Amino acid sequence: MRLFTIFTPNFLEWPLAICKELQSRYPDTKISGIVTSNRDLFNRVSSRNDLVATPLDRLDTLERKWLSGPLDEELLLKYEEMLGTEVLRRLIIADRNVGYGLVSGAVSPRVELVKITRDVDMIRRYLVGLIDYIFNTLKNMNPDLVFLQGVAGSLSLAIYEISQFLGLKFRVLTTTRIKSLYICDNSPFLELKKVKNIYRDSITDPNILEDYISAAREYIESFRSKPTSPDYSELSISLAQKKLSLFRIAKQLLSDLKGVVYTSLKKYEFPLQSQTAWQVLQRNFKLSLKKRYLYKNDKLLKQKDLPKRPYCYYTLQVEPEASTMVLAPMHTDQIAVIESIAKSLPIGMNMVVKEHIPMLGLRPKGFYKRIKNIPGVFLVSPFEDNFELIKNADIVSVITGTAALEAIILGKPILIIGDSPILAIGEGAILCGDLSRLTGAIKQALESPPVDDKKLTHYIAAILSKSFEMPAEIIFESYSRVKKENIHRNLETIRKLCDNLLE
Repeated sequence: MRLFTIFTPNFLEWPLAICKELQSRYPDTKISGIVTSNRDLFNRVSSRNDLVATPLDRLDTLERKWLSGPLDEELLLKYEEMLGTEVLRRLIIADRNVGYGLVSGAVSPRVELVKITRDVDMIRRYLVGLIDYIFNTLKNMNPDLVFLQGVAGSLSLAIYEISQFLGLKFRVLTTTRIKSLYICDNSPFLELKKVKNIYRDSITDPNILEDYISAAREYIESFRSKPTSPDYSELSISLAQKKLSLFRIAKQLLSDLKGVVYTSLKKYEFPLQSQTAWQVLQRNFKLSLKKRYLYKNDKLLKQKDLPKRPYCYYTLQVEPEASTMVLAPMHTDQIAVIESIAKSLPIGMNMVVKEHIPMLGLRPKGFYKRIKNIPGVFLVSPFEDNFELIKNADIVSVITGTAALEAIILGKPILIIGDSPILAIGEGAILCGDLSRLTGAIKQALESPPVDDKKLTHYIAAILSKSFEMPAEIIFESYSRVKKENIHRNLETIRKLCDNLLE
């Protein structure tokens, strides 16, 4: 078996461990791929003597090569004809650096790649180089399986699109947004295709999911009595809150100072997609103080202060993230989406918008003011109870967010702007990506009955039947904590992941 993947700081030992597990089942298994991040990470992968990864390329080396030569117009037109204009445009939108100007709801660092690709012809050079490299690498290697931790940028999205074009088997680790359950899906667009397929089959043959119905009912009842967020969300919020303490700020500052000294002594060459150690220190210090100030001086509304009127609830998406840039490329401007929803609501209804705790301090200047200036829109504190806001809402609106699943379980009407796997249920939510048609879509959502509990139970059962446990803390580790010891403590997770991967 030939496996192709991407090695990132948070997903370094995992692909190697997966390959070793596959070797125990298929002795001829070989692994190859691309290493993102710095040269240290590349050396850590390439120097492994227990499992040789070859051929192995470093993204920064490739990017410098793509950008150094002249633009091949003929090759650009060839790939546009081969993959389609929409795919090439999506590759730009999906990348927080190449598509920097499309990130309007977050303050992102201006790394070297951002500066270079402000020249639109450099974007075209980058696209040609990226697509040409991925196309020829995958065509020549012809892997039996392409596996990625996630699709959250132009590199991973290009790998998916070209894998599709070449007819290669593709899998991506995908959250189900239930507890710590994941699946290895064959689409990066959070479709949960395996779940969708077995759910549809269960409608005509309920016995397919018989073993999971009881657990699904138990989960729904438990969630309705005491709602809980997915593990990765709770971990993200917990880490964000810990970083607000003066102790954590001081600890981060010390760590960043060590990075400055280390890279200075090593005469370090920073990747095009990274800030220098000095820039990281400055950014982290400024952001830490800004976050702490906003935390200590929370001036956003509390739920008790909201007008006693019906409202539409909307949670801001984290940016820049795949949730908009990959899953909803035409809706990356959240203020435009909020404004369109507010313009389309029944005249007696308000709109309540809630921030995410991890995004504190990361919004551009004037972002909150623009939202609060929209008539009938109220911005509430990120520290307010998300589930109470959902329960008290008359309708919940999302682009692609987790609130859609939470709201459908709690029996609320849902308006989806981008996409959501819950649409597979066939009821309980209305999809409307055309912002000019929102008035009718909102009316339709408000008049629609809640999802049938039997169908909801079968959908949750379908998720339980196709997923496996993968605790958030072993995926979202910091660079310094990615060690082989973590793998040895989670061998059963590796086995279940491989079972799911090969299903």
